[in-house]
Amino acid sequence: MICCCRPARQSQSWRSLTGVSVNRRGGEKMQLFLTTLGGSTRGTAIRRMLRRVATNDVLKQFSLRGRKAKKAFQDLTICRVITAAFQKNFPAVTAAETEDLIGQVLKFAPHRRPAEKD
Repeated sequence: MICCCRPARQSQSWRSLTGVSVNRRGGEKMQLFLTTLGGSTRGTAIRRMLRRVATNDVLKQFSLRGRKAKKAFQDLTICRVITAAFQKNFPAVTAAETEDLIGQVLKFAPHRRPAEKD
């Protein structure tokens, strides 16, 4: 079982996280948790959700559509969970706009400072 409190730090833990919504109840729990993170703007809310799911070291291995020798984030089940959670907080935003915001966060993930050690 994956804890919602800690982000995935390695690819192995990320693989187990991507199957979270295969179990419907697990996906609903994760979606509810992500909606509670808040954010005053759309960009802030998406960044908070993605940072809670995985560290920048993991996110820099992905692009939205899997270009430039990266893995496709769009194909993961967690992408659908994040999209649904985001649309609960911002009902006027479409799924395509949400994916664009996710793509922006993934685009700049390699340039962010590494996460601090616990």
